[in-house]
Amino acid sequence: MFVKAIQELAQITELMLDPEGPLFRILDNLLKIMSHVEKIIADIQAGKGSIGGLLQSRAFLDTIFIALDKINLILDDMSRASAKTPETMESVQDNLVTIKKVGEDTLASIATVQNILKQVADSIAIFKETLKNVEKGSRHIPDLSLSVKESIFEIRDSMDNIDKVVKSIQKNFLIRSNLPPDPVGKNIDAGLRPN
Repeated sequence: MFVKAIQELAQITELMLDPEGPLFRILDNLLKIMSHVEKIIADIQAGKGSIGGLLQSRAFLDTIFIALDKINLILDDMSRASAKTPETMESVQDNLVTIKKVGEDTLASIATVQNILKQVADSIAIFKETLKNVEKGSRHIPDLSLSVKESIFEIRDSMDNIDKVVKSIQKNFLIRSNLPPDPVGKNIDAGLRPN
């Protein structure tokens, strides 16, 4: 049982040493994925694509401010024209305040998204460094695996030698007569099997 476990450990070690094996494929795939994500974030920060254009576009913000200014002008005109209907004016003013708040909230959301993108880029840089360290450390696996494999073979040889010595001692006529009898197995049948 011990020898079988050591053989399985040796097989696993050989599998991990293979440059085309699963460990190295996983590391390569992670590096490729991180590179793609980093490129997407760089494109967004550079103003490419719909999201990047919105986040980097000063024209978008200027359009919002111009629209707010026009709303304020309309509000002033309506205030003068509707002096006779204060309730209507109050309702319109409430709506305009709401529209202005939505515009301000949109600007705040854009700043938050830009902050999140920066944090993601920082996290990617840390993750890439970690992957480099894992890859650097994994280069020592072949030496370690070879050492483990050699140790397994030495243990296997030692176990064979010990087994030979024990069998030899058991065959000695002076010791053989003093050995305890072989253990007798107990019947653990619960009576569920047919006779």
